[in-house]
Amino acid sequence: MAPRVLLLADISSSHTEKWAIGLAKKGYHIGIFSLNKSLTQWYIPYQNIEVLYDGPQEITGSFIQKLSYVFNITYLHSCIKSFLPDLVHAHYASSYGLLGSLCGFSPFIISAWGSDIYEFPQKSFFHKAILKFNLKRADKILSTSYVMKGELWKYSSKEVDVIPFGVDTKVFYPMREKPEENRDVIRLGTIKAMEDMYGIKTIVEAVDLVKKCMPDTSLRVYLIGAGKRSSYYKKMIASKNLQETFVFTGKISYTHIATYHNLLDILLNVSTVNESFGVSVIEGMACGKPVIVSNSPGLKEVVSDIGIVVEKENAQQLAKAIMQLIESPELRKSLGKFGRQHVLDNYDFKTCIEQMTAVYDKMLRLNEKHPSHLQEEVGA
Repeated sequence: MAPRVLLLADISSSHTEKWAIGLAKKGYHIGIFSLNKSLTQWYIPYQNIEVLYDGPQEITGSFIQKLSYVFNITYLHSCIKSFLPDLVHAHYASSYGLLGSLCGFSPFIISAWGSDIYEFPQKSFFHKAILKFNLKRADKILSTSYVMKGELWKYSSKEVDVIPFGVDTKVFYPMREKPEENRDVIRLGTIKAMEDMYGIKTIVEAVDLVKKCMPDTSLRVYLIGAGKRSSYYKKMIASKNLQETFVFTGKISYTHIATYHNLLDILLNVSTVNESFGVSVIEGMACGKPVIVSNSPGLKEVVSDIGIVVEKENAQQLAKAIMQLIESPELRKSLGKFGRQHVLDNYDFKTCIEQMTAVYDKMLRLNEKHPSHLQEEVGA
């Protein structure tokens, strides 16, 4: 009988989508309990994926308002009784981790994603206490990176397994060369939300410097994504007379992201915050693109020594790195080639899903020897 796994996760997240589909393809029966509505019904083709609950609306506002999700515990108990999972896996250590902790089910796994560890416990003593409580209740803790594993140990002494998000290297791969027309145009880009934390301002300032130092170079800079600060960046770009250089794409469907990666000659990810991982970075590397990242711990980890690292919010360093790659097509080519192999060796989603199922299988074997009290109640 196929193991039944209940995911407590945001159904609108591409990460939730990838994990659920990957597990379903491995034969697991997946149930999803989400606090947000699904933006697309990506789960429809999979008979072994059930959406048990998706909240009436996106939860926003203050922390006190967000605490309203705790009242969904009644729905969660109901879903557990109907779905009868073999294990529960919360993706995000704060919100979904708290729901999983309060439901009392075992075996219970928590996956930390990033801001839940780097930002949430910094808000107050109360937030830190919640995170510690959630991690204490978990039977297994997972992290997307080694740098975040170290951060997790500030709040729990338990062992932490590292399983990256991963990338489907059959979807993200080097496609055909650029068409003959505009082959001389150097295309830069970032695939992030248009928000201050992702260093968009630094990119604009760096491109302005590059244009002044290399006026004869044809540049096109793609800002791929949507966000509240789009208007601000457009005004900033206009003030520097760079309207013809920058392209705002708005929100792009995940199914088209690989195409945009392949459009670029150089990928930029210069976040100003401590990112725990760099999904867009490994996607770009999988497509054979050279990358420039800020010295955010998670970004440095994923690029290893196959990429250029600059200081956060340092437009001069970023401009210098961009010009270095513009002036050396061979360097761009070699970094792209080694980057692709680096992803194949370390971040192929096929390997990541096998790591996840290995954790599941181990937890289920242990639970066979020591069945949880709640499971006995639910199954009664």
